[in-house]
Amino acid sequence: MSLEVAFPKKELNKWLKVHKTWDHNDWLKLLDDLKAKGFDNLVSNQAGQDSVGLYLETNRDK
Repeated sequence: MSLEVAFPKKELNKWLKVHKTWDHNDWLKLLDDLKAKGFDNLVSNQAGQDSVGLYLETNRDK
């Protein structure tokens, strides 16, 4: 039985409050932070990273 981890909306929304813009180093730090918080299955593959990036871009100005 595998456990699905929910998408990290809460963590990403908190990150967006501090980062209205970001660079590659900020992106890498975010991925590392998400891995440390248990979202490694999400951010360890390109599709997961793309979904995180899309969420950030979509919610950047909210």
